[in-house]
Amino acid sequence: MKLIWDEKAKLSVKEIAVYIRTNFGVKFEKIFRDEIRHITDLLLNNPRMGSLDPLFEGRSKQYRSIIVSGKNKMVYYFDDKTVTIIAFWDSRKEPINQAAQVK
Repeated sequence: MKLIWDEKAKLSVKEIAVYIRTNFGVKFEKIFRDEIRHITDLLLNNPRMGSLDPLFEGRSKQYRSIIVSGKNKMVYYFDDKTVTIIAFWDSRKEPINQAAQVK
């Protein structure tokens, strides 16, 4: 399988990583990035590991999500050949507004 990152999701990860580095240091940024890599590696072998996300019910795709580093939500969908990370956000933010931005 191949992994694809939506541009907005990539930007969100970068923004969160900068926030972590600025406020907690390079060590914690590395831990955050390593966890994302680990989860995406697992997804490639088991794309059903995330939960079906009720925020996206009724959409044309089955969106799944995984919590990363205890505070961030990674939203994705998959088909036979790819796993696409479509959104990534701080889960403490308003979830309905975050989900509405996903097309």
